[in-house]
Amino acid sequence: MSQIRYVLLVITVVALVGVSALALDVPHSFAGGDVISAAEMNANFAAVEAAVSALEASRPVVAHGRSTASNVPVTSTTDAEDVVTVTLDAPGAGVVLVQATGQVAVHGTTDPNFLAFQIDTEEGGTLTGNGDHDFIAGFVVPPGGDTVWMPVAIQRAFEVAAGPQTYRLEAIDLSGFGQKYFWNPTITATWYAADQAEVQLTMASFRSSGATNR
Repeated sequence: MSQIRYVLLVITVVALVGVSALALDVPHSFAGGDVISAAEMNANFAAVEAAVSALEASRPVVAHGRSTASNVPVTSTTDAEDVVTVTLDAPGAGVVLVQATGQVAVHGTTDPNFLAFQIDTEEGGTLTGNGDHDFIAGFVVPPGGDTVWMPVAIQRAFEVAAGPQTYRLEAIDLSGFGQKYFWNPTITATWYAADQAEVQLTMASFRSSGATNR
């Protein structure tokens, strides 16, 4: 392969994957009139291949879960119960951003009727973080109707090592009155490599959810 074709190959690879993303440091550089050996060319090709492989290994990994039941009742008043789960196998150290959505229905609103929901990694238990990671949906003061629907969304970030981890959208009945359930809940976990993830966790960034009320 000529020097010009080699240079064009490197330029093409950089253009495809992005200069900032590709850590490309070839061992040999050439000037006009240089005699290029096969060993030097092969070493440069190996450096390009290693850089591209490293880039591919750091691409985000996504896992998505959806409940097989469209209606998931929330009945426990003592422990958080699973609404929908997803398992993601992280290829290395990094940050996993977990996002969950759905609709909450509260049926029988002549009494206070509300639930709390959160994203967690442990099955069962109570609300995590002294309420720092949960939202509440429903009504303390009933609107006087029968069934009320409300879209909800929540997200949470986790620093992780390599390996599988199950993430859970959980809910708990806080009022003990009426019926309540999730409709079509989904959960998505996205892994970002440690050297690419710059995450600033502020409560303000996680306190945006449609139609959720304390």
